[in-house]
Amino acid sequence: MFQMYEEFASSASQNLAIGLAPMEGVSDFAFRMWLSAICPFDFLVTPFLRATAGYDFRSVPPLFCPEIFDECFHKRLRVIPQFMGSSPEDLCKVALPFLDHSPYVDINCGCPSATVFRNGAGSALLKDPNRFFLFLKCCEEILGQRKYSVKLRVGVASPAEFADLLSALEQLKPALITVHGRTQKEGYTGLSRWDLIQQAAVKLPCPVYGSGDVVDSRTLLEKRAVAPAIQGIMIGRGAIANPWVFWNLKYLNCDCGSLSQQQSNTNVEFGTLYWALGVFALFQEAQFRGPDSVLHVVRTFRPWELLLGVDVQAWQDFYEKLSAHLFVKILQPKDLTCDERVISRLKQITKLLKVGNNSIAQTKLLRTASVAGFFAFFESAVLEKEGPLG
Repeated sequence: MFQMYEEFASSASQNLAIGLAPMEGVSDFAFRMWLSAICPFDFLVTPFLRATAGYDFRSVPPLFCPEIFDECFHKRLRVIPQFMGSSPEDLCKVALPFLDHSPYVDINCGCPSATVFRNGAGSALLKDPNRFFLFLKCCEEILGQRKYSVKLRVGVASPAEFADLLSALEQLKPALITVHGRTQKEGYTGLSRWDLIQQAAVKLPCPVYGSGDVVDSRTLLEKRAVAPAIQGIMIGRGAIANPWVFWNLKYLNCDCGSLSQQQSNTNVEFGTLYWALGVFALFQEAQFRGPDSVLHVVRTFRPWELLLGVDVQAWQDFYEKLSAHLFVKILQPKDLTCDERVISRLKQITKLLKVGNNSIAQTKLLRTASVAGFFAFFESAVLEKEGPLG
């Protein structure tokens, strides 16, 4: 498996860094490990850790960013911890110890949440370009030049605000900048402004990554045509809609080519989706049992080295190994008894999935009350349409 990963890594497309964006309430440790089993990404940024007065390194949850502390993780599983706060001093007090284990930390200046905004953090820092500059300048003085990156939006109410934000960033020395091409007011509606992302990539001396609306190889090429100067992209919601998006971008279409040659999406069979969601449920179960449980699973199986892709049998084999590890014997997905929170996470993912055959009604899956019920319905629906899952 390790050799297979090496072969894959050497064929990554066009030297463009492709990473998983932070998603609060979604891209937790178990989710990250599950995605890494499909196809390793070049890097990821964790969901933010909110730094407030009185919060210090000793308060950091054990599963916030274990990837940078645990020697079992392969060096190519590059993880950057993200922090958010309304006070640069409070933020840096928590973030500074992470620099002993990470080349830089990420500062969230883009979260559009109304609650976060009211508390003066996230995208609220963009309201006043001068405050934005002073906040980051203070962070730079504490953390060091190129010891932090910044995730921001193109403004609060209007993209016209972006020019002043860029002027502020020009006076600083971050490691890199990630631009989500929407305003705080837009949230996740409308289209990401990749023309503005290109402006940042041309104007700023540090690397610039773009974010927004990349869901497959076709949309990546469309965005790169508008923003050819970017050095990386971050994919968030696209990785929920299609967890195989990194496989699609980095493995199936490693030569990129022209738009007409691109597959718009990865073909995911029912069986692959079934067993992959079974693995997702088991990772979540391990996490809800506690940090020691999920870390033991990860150290044992090293999912980022597997490169399971769309291989049905590989997913089934991995599911059975995980099942035997967690339950002492192999349990079929329809026989699982899991923490009640696991079904909520399964539904969260299923609600947004855009892969597989839509003839299995997601609305019916979302009505199931348990993990066992979820997979029992899934299996019966597939059996009726395509025969046994394997």
